[in-house]
Amino acid sequence: SLERMGERYAKGQGVPQDTNEAANWYRKAFNHYQTKADQGDSGAMYKLGEYYANGAAVTQDSAKAFGWYLKAAGEGQPKAMNSVGMFYCEGVVVTQDLQEAACWYRKAAEAGNSDAMFNLAVCYANGEGVPKDDAEAFKWYCKAADALDPAAMYEVGMCYLQGKGIERDGSKGGQWIRKAASFGNADAMLSIAECLEHARKDMTEAFPWYRKAFDAGNMKAAEPLYRCYKYGLGVEKDLEEAGRCLTAGVNSGDAESMFTYGVSERNENGEVSAPKIEWLIKAANAGHSEAMFYLGVYYRHGIGVKMNQAEAFKWSLMAAENGIVLSMEQVSCQYSRGEGVGKDNVKAAQWCLMAAERGSVESMWAVGVRYANGDGVPKNEKEAFKWQLKASENGNEAAMLNLAFYYQEGLGVTKNIEEALKWLRKAADKGVVGAMRGVGLSYAVGKGVPQNDFLAYAWLCLAAAKGASDVKGLPDDVTELRDAVRMRLSPEMVT
Repeated sequence: SLERMGERYAKGQGVPQDTNEAANWYRKAFNHYQTKADQGDSGAMYKLGEYYANGAAVTQDSAKAFGWYLKAAGEGQPKAMNSVGMFYCEGVVVTQDLQEAACWYRKAAEAGNSDAMFNLAVCYANGEGVPKDDAEAFKWYCKAADALDPAAMYEVGMCYLQGKGIERDGSKGGQWIRKAASFGNADAMLSIAECLEHARKDMTEAFPWYRKAFDAGNMKAAEPLYRCYKYGLGVEKDLEEAGRCLTAGVNSGDAESMFTYGVSERNENGEVSAPKIEWLIKAANAGHSEAMFYLGVYYRHGIGVKMNQAEAFKWSLMAAENGIVLSMEQVSCQYSRGEGVGKDNVKAAQWCLMAAERGSVESMWAVGVRYANGDGVPKNEKEAFKWQLKASENGNEAAMLNLAFYYQEGLGVTKNIEEALKWLRKAADKGVVGAMRGVGLSYAVGKGVPQNDFLAYAWLCLAAAKGASDVKGLPDDVTELRDAVRMRLSPEMVT
């Protein structure tokens, strides 16, 4: 065909590469399609739309492209219907109208166009122009996949893996993703690599899939490939190739690559490189939550950049809003202290609570303290007890000491001396001086346990020895209590 001859000259396939000759043949093809379109050929109308859309043989003109697509679509041409839908979806030449886009996608899909089937599935998956419906999305992904659309095969696999629109089935999900990869889908190749790395911990198998994904143009594979080559994971170590892969990822705008390039690293000699702040900012602006977290840390402590608490707060807040628990703690701390932001105990308490609810043990303890003192939240002994219990069950020593006090005094819970002593002993076993003192005092006076001067003296000696080496020092009366109990023991027992 005329168009095929243009492609051959453009690519040098079987003929010397010649852009002028290629343009010649494209113009001939365009004139041919113009004649056929004037005769009512809808396929030719569609091709004219393609020529104007891509600027081949004619000056690129989106308005003329849309006009020809619309004419062809009016004649029932499925590819043209899909193209009209794309113009409405993207708001090119026409006002963006997602409902109109979905309507054209449906017409094209029902006429058998696989690209439109995929686009309609995306509309249902995201609720764009139609009500969000995972089952409908899955149905149209399947239709496109059956028409051998590799991207649709990948999405069918992901639906099975995530249980979206269909019952979760890991086996079927894996089969569809491997099928998509065999048809050249780079996202599927990357998914296989990630599964092999993170689920099976098999870098020997993961590496070739990362390489395939990268070579197929998926720049999300650039950073994992960098790690493979840098550390010899699944492939012989090659620092030059590692650098090339990372550079390719950075230049493509891949957020993970920019983050890795920007964050400080420790080399083989133990030296830590300075962070490249500008690249971390680019990664953060591309949505990389870890980059936001590190920027918060670097600005807070002046690492690689001038210390700036306002900037630290800005980036920490962004990271916190993206689910980084450590940043939630930092935002709470800065609100509490008024560092880089106006002091606000209510907001400090809110972020502290969010961190606690997401598993931060330190924040569980802090929330309990806030409820005990009415700091940013209404004073509530039951809530204070609840959070100190959670923190204690997760190993927080300060919370164990507080919990023992709550049980002892009946604050937020029924008074229970045995439970108080149990948690006091747990904290004491972890070396908390105040808890050691409490256990010793309990034995000294027989509170919750049989009175035992020997054990009282032993625990108070431990408290005194631990407290003397502790930065925080001793509770004021530990040595006095120890010496008082000692007076009640025989010299042999003391020895």
